[in-house]
Amino acid sequence: MNKNVNFNDFVRLSNNFGNTGTGWNQGNGNTDNATNFNDFVRLSNNFGKTFASNSVPEPASIALAAIGTLVLTTRRKK
Repeated sequence: MNKNVNFNDFVRLSNNFGNTGTGWNQGNGNTDNATNFNDFVRLSNNFGKTFASNSVPEPASIALAAIGTLVLTTRRKK
């Protein structure tokens, strides 16, 4: 992942969603050692922008992120 948030970043996040021991290049945008919902929220809030390290999600973004997480979770179960 570079500092510009685009579709490729979501692909990396999707491929590593739920994994631990991940870093920046595996979609872990907040460096908490896990690729999870928090990383999805950060990416969705910054899509099309330069990645902001201290962003606060808006309520609409949280709803969008929740829908995206459901899609990702459903996809992994198949």
